[in-house]
Amino acid sequence: AVARMGASSQEDPFAKIKSLIEDMIAKLKKQADEETTEKAYCDEQMAKTAAKKSDLEEDVSKMSAKIDQASAKSAELKEEIQELEAQLAALAKEQAELDKIRQDE
Repeated sequence: AVARMGASSQEDPFAKIKSLIEDMIAKLKKQADEETTEKAYCDEQMAKTAAKKSDLEEDVSKMSAKIDQASAKSAELKEEIQELEAQLAALAKEQAELDKIRQDE
C-alpha cells in the first residue's frame, strides 16, 4: 500500500526529510561560522589583554626600580645629614671653647 501510494503520487517520500536535514545542516554551518567569528574576537581580545598586561608589568618593574633607587638615595642623604650635623655640633663646641678662651684672656 505504501509503495503504491508513493508510486501514484510520484513524489519522493523522503523529500521532506531531506529538506529538514538540509535546513539543519545550513543552520549548523551558520552556527559554526558564528562561533568561529566569536572565537577569533575572543582570541584577539586575549592577545590585546596579554600585551597590555605585559606593558603594565614592565611599567611596574620600572617604577619599582625607581622607588628602590630613590629609597637608596634617601638613606644615603640621611646618613650624610647625620654626618654633617655631627660636624656642625663639633664646630659649635669648638667655637664655644674658642669664645671661652677669648673671654678668659
